[in-house]
Amino acid sequence: MKNYISLIKGTIAVQQFILLIFTVLFLSFTLLSCDVLVPWVIEFDKERFDLEWAAWEEQGLVDYSVRQEHSNYRPGMLIATIVVQNGTIIEKEALDEWSLAQLEKNSDYKPRILDLVKTISEIYIYINSRYESKEKKGLNIEITYNKEYHYPEYIKISYENFDEAIGLRAETILMSEFIPLVSEAEE
Repeated sequence: MKNYISLIKGTIAVQQFILLIFTVLFLSFTLLSCDVLVPWVIEFDKERFDLEWAAWEEQGLVDYSVRQEHSNYRPGMLIATIVVQNGTIIEKEALDEWSLAQLEKNSDYKPRILDLVKTISEIYIYINSRYESKEKKGLNIEITYNKEYHYPEYIKISYENFDEAIGLRAETILMSEFIPLVSEAEE
């Protein structure tokens, strides 16, 4: 009777081991096949984007100020005002408490945090590079354009990135308080 019980225990252990092997194989196959089965879904009105970008560039606005708010997977939100002259940022100032606290703690942080702000032309290039990138799946780019000046007022870019620990990423850029500046030569 003792041998019979040992035989049953051994059989149950073998069955559990086989079940474990099949489970591991099944999960491995499922995870590997997900990359093949999930299509590259891109939601982005590229045609409208190109039209608005061309309209922005056609105006030749290279002197302006604008407020930008950047929110992404990092803690906190960057709020800054920039002044652009001849298409180059000549002044940028952080306005939010989180960024100001980071700048106060570490002066080396200033260039990195304020590097998030870009000229409007650089924002267009940045959005286009996100679209052109082939590293992401599930890309969704939502943009609301300013009707008068054709710059993007609201930008939300979300995507999945399976190469990194963070699966779903989203970043939002809001631009407001746009003021075209008249240079002294134009007056």
